Amino acid sequence: MIGNFHEWLAEFFLQFFLSYIKKRANAYVIALYLLLAILSKLHRLTSAAASQLALDLATFNSF
Repeated sequence: MIGNFHEWLAEFFLQFFLSYIKKRANAYVIALYLLLAILSKLHRLTSAAASQLALDLATFNSF
């Protein structure tokens, strides 16, 4: 549930910045948008890695 909220929030901000960029093509805003997109991808990757690690540890502890 929390993960879905974070994804929704990240998507909301990405769409907000995208609409802002369309109105004002400013180099700083574009750089901020790209940074936010990269951070969003990293968060998804680290969340998936953390979930897999927790699953691996739970499986290892069951032996």
